[in-house]
Amino acid sequence: MIISAIVSAVLAVPAYYVVYYSAVVRSVPLLILGALLMGWLSQWPWGLVPVYLSERFATQRRGSGVGFGYSSGIFISAWMPLYSIPLYGAFAAIEGTNIWFTAAFWLILAGVVYGIAAAIGPETIGVDLRIVRER
Repeated sequence: MIISAIVSAVLAVPAYYVVYYSAVVRSVPLLILGALLMGWLSQWPWGLVPVYLSERFATQRRGSGVGFGYSSGIFISAWMPLYSIPLYGAFAAIEGTNIWFTAAFWLILAGVVYGIAAAIGPETIGVDLRIVRER
């Protein structure tokens, strides 16, 4: 999970700019490459989240913990368009009319946030999660 966070944060800007550049040069193969890269960078870590969350909760609370944790991403992302408007204004001096950096910023931020969460979480290798109790 930490590796996916680093890869997503590092490749976010190149992936989004490949899609932008493909529109500039009108290249469908480049567009497909960029779209596949963007999809992989966002869905690779998202597929790991349920596995990670399963290890964060004791067996007695795992169903509700994983369900709430997995669904709580909506609380932030549902408001993302409202955050993006002032963010684009802040990045306009850097990117001009190219809005792709604003989109890449969200992927970088997500990689940083879940990378830190995974890094500071307790290690569960060798721990029988059936006997772990809530504190």
